[in-house]
Amino acid sequence: MNGSYVVLQIRLDAVRNFLQQVKAEAETEIQTVLARFEAGQFDELDDFDNALHNPIARQEIAARAVYYELNAFIEHELQISAHLSWLESDTHRGPKGLDLNNLTVNAVESLKMIQDVPFSDITKLIETKYAITLRELEGGEAFFKMRRMVNALKHRDGLVDFRKQADQFIRFPQYRQPEIEEAFGAIKNADAFVSALWRATNRWRDFPANKQPE
Repeated sequence: MNGSYVVLQIRLDAVRNFLQQVKAEAETEIQTVLARFEAGQFDELDDFDNALHNPIARQEIAARAVYYELNAFIEHELQISAHLSWLESDTHRGPKGLDLNNLTVNAVESLKMIQDVPFSDITKLIETKYAITLRELEGGEAFFKMRRMVNALKHRDGLVDFRKQADQFIRFPQYRQPEIEEAFGAIKNADAFVSALWRATNRWRDFPANKQPE
């Protein structure tokens, strides 16, 4: 299935708009709280901190939501790009289609789908068929970094897996929380990576030929 550059921009613009709206609303509230602090309207420092908590937390939650959305979207695009290779694969066995003239409950329940394939196998299917390295595509390294963050947020509440940073300075414990400005950058990186993926896997039929990387 070909990707649509127009649809890609519409989808990413919606994510960007969501983030912009949350940022603007939160920043307005933060400025109001700071003005109250300057006017001496907080009796205790804890009251000031508590007033700042919700708008700051909203920004963090919005950034996290953007990472989740982008990660799910890109993983789906990778599944689509791997689909042809998966159909041709002898390694991934099982029924990959349905005989509509002989449709049974057992046939439906035993049907294999590309969504069942582990992420590592998805990337291998793409890289083998198209002789590419996904990390080397524009935005590729940024995507894999984002995916690690998403997994840390989802499974470990942001706790960094120190085992994967053995060649760096290790601090225990170390948490990673997404910043809202970084989330804007992630949207731009997602645009670059999905576009590069489409070019590399011949799925970019309506991609503008004169588009240059920003």
